[in-house]
Amino acid sequence: MTITRTLILLSLSLLVACSGPSYKADRTPQRDAGRALPAEKGVIIDVQRVTIEYDAEKAQAVGAVVGGVVANQATEDSNRAVRTVATVAGTAAGAAAGDMVAQNMLSPEGEELIIELENGAVVSVTQEPGSARLYRGDTVWVIRGAERTRVFRRDPNTAN
Repeated sequence: MTITRTLILLSLSLLVACSGPSYKADRTPQRDAGRALPAEKGVIIDVQRVTIEYDAEKAQAVGAVVGGVVANQATEDSNRAVRTVATVAGTAAGAAAGDMVAQNMLSPEGEELIIELENGAVVSVTQEPGSARLYRGDTVWVIRGAERTRVFRRDPNTAN
């Protein structure tokens, strides 16, 4: 296998392995589609901007594997000592690259919503903003799915 082909395959593997779930309010996970889910009415009492952190260890591990394999393949015709040093250096560089990917590309901005439900309970839900931003005082639906909870603004024209 050529170095270029190996690099492309490993890079694609890195992207697939590191892609995390969507936390967007206007995206329904496949597992929840077509199911009757509990929905509660609520009012947003506070909103905080946050960063949703991705699992950096996973990205570092995948990056280390990619870097090590690429460096090993690139020094295939070298002596054993050179190949070993290159593989170790490639592994370290790959782990650092994986960490940068996790911090910069896989950690989306989000919002932590503090919501008072109709029954008086107060809950916190963190999600990526949907197409419509949510603000203090908005009346919302809180949908509790199998994988995650989503919050979106209620239509003011609907009946109680």
